[in-house]
Amino acid sequence: MVKANWNLTLVAEQLQHAAVDPSAWPDVLSDLSRQVGAEGTFIVSTETRLAGTPGSPEIAGLVDDYYRNRWNERDERYRCLPSLFAKGVAVDQDFASPEEMRSSPYYQEFLGRHGLRGFAGVGFKAGEDLWAVAIQRKVGQGLFDVDEQKRLVKLWRPLSDAATLSRQLGFARVMGIADALELTKQPAMIFDARGRVLALNNLADGLLGELIDVVGRTLVFRDLQSQSRFDRLLGDALAAALIERPEPAAAVVRDRLGQRVTVRAIALRGWARFTFANARVLLLIGNNRPKVDSASSILATTFGLTAAEARLAAVLGAGHSVAQAADQLGIGYETARTQLKAIFLKTDTHRQAQLIALMARLTVE
Repeated sequence: MVKANWNLTLVAEQLQHAAVDPSAWPDVLSDLSRQVGAEGTFIVSTETRLAGTPGSPEIAGLVDDYYRNRWNERDERYRCLPSLFAKGVAVDQDFASPEEMRSSPYYQEFLGRHGLRGFAGVGFKAGEDLWAVAIQRKVGQGLFDVDEQKRLVKLWRPLSDAATLSRQLGFARVMGIADALELTKQPAMIFDARGRVLALNNLADGLLGELIDVVGRTLVFRDLQSQSRFDRLLGDALAAALIERPEPAAAVVRDRLGQRVTVRAIALRGWARFTFANARVLLLIGNNRPKVDSASSILATTFGLTAAEARLAAVLGAGHSVAQAADQLGIGYETARTQLKAIFLKTDTHRQAQLIALMARLTVE
C-alpha cells in the first residue's frame, strides 16, 4: 500500500482555483499526485486524444513523449473507457491481464522507459465532453486497489464543476476576442478542434455570401483553389495548436468577384483558457494590416495580458531589445524581464523571437 494523505477535499478546493486561473493546473495535478501516492498526473481527452493538455511537472518528460511520439494514438488504456463511463473511474486491471501488460509495447516500451506502471483514470465532464485525469504510479508503487478506486471516484464532481466553469470562462474569452477584433475593424472567426466555426464577429458575418459561406458550421468557398488553400491553412494551424510546430504564414483566397483576400490562422495554444471551450484557431480575414499597437491589443485580449504587459509586447514587437523597451517605457530592466516572463507564460511562447512571430501573425498582409 502506498503511503498517501488522501486529502481530496483540499484537491477539490484547488480545482476551483484552477478553473479561473489556468496557470494553476500543473500545480493542482502535482498536489493530486502526492495526495494519492502517485508519481504524476495529466489530463486526457477521451474522444479526440487531444494533445497539448497539462500534466504535473514530475512527468513532463512522459507527457512530451506521449504526444510527440504518438503514443496517444497507441494508448491501450483507452480500452478502459467502458469502465470509465460505467463507474467514473478505471484502472489497468479493468481491461488488461498481467500477461498482456508484459507483452504490450505500450506498457514495456513506453511506460517501462519512464519507470511507470499503475494507472487510475478519473472521468469528468465539461459540457457534454468527457475527459479524464490519468494518474500514474511508478513500478514500485503498486496498482490502485478497490478501496482507492472508491475514494478516487469522489473527484468526479469537483473535476466536472471546475471544467464546466473553465468552459464557461473560455466561451466568454472567445466572444471577447471576437468583439475586441471588431473594434479594430478586423473580421475574425474562431474554430474548434474539428475545424468547425465556433464564433465570429459581425464583420466576419458580413462576409458570408460575399466571400465565403458557412454550411453546417464548416467554412465553404466558391472557388475550389481557395477552398484547398484554406483547408490546408486551417489543418496546419489546428496541428500547431496541439504540439509546438511552425504555423503557416497565411493563405490568399478569392472572393466571388475574383479579388484576392488574405487570411491568417493563429493557433490558440493556451490550453486551459480555451480547451474546455474547444477553441483552437483564430482566423483573421482581410487585407488591412493593423499597427503594432493594435496587434498588442489583440494579443492582450486573446491571452489576458495586463496593460503593462501589452505595452511591453508592443515595444518588443517593433524589434527593440528588453533593455531598450525598459528604457523606452521608463521601467527597470528586471521589471521588464518579470513582465516578459508573464507574457511568455500567457502566450505559451518561450523566446522573444517566438513572441514577435506571434505578433506578426496577428497582422494580415
